[in-house]
Amino acid sequence: GSLEFELDELYGGYAKIGLPLGDAVTPYAIGGYTHVKGSATATLLGVSSGGSETWEDESWGAGLDVNLSESLALNVEYMRYLEKDDQELSAVSVGLRSAF
Repeated sequence: GSLEFELDELYGGYAKIGLPLGDAVTPYAIGGYTHVKGSATATLLGVSSGGSETWEDESWGAGLDVNLSESLALNVEYMRYLEKDDQELSAVSVGLRSAF
């Protein structure tokens, strides 16, 4: 048997508030709302069954912006997008930002 999941939609709106610690480091909190729509199909012995579901939830997280130079910055963030029926969608991201 097999199980396939497809993410159809993922979007949200978030607000971020930070407190600079000098010129180089800014820790921040982030919060908002996330909407996710996905579909799943299960196949067993040649018979398939599936459906789609929509989830919406309050989202929150925290991160750190670190200025490496005047034109280069590093970002690390944890985000809990949603939780439903003891299942959680969360992510840790690392980013690099450059300015010209």
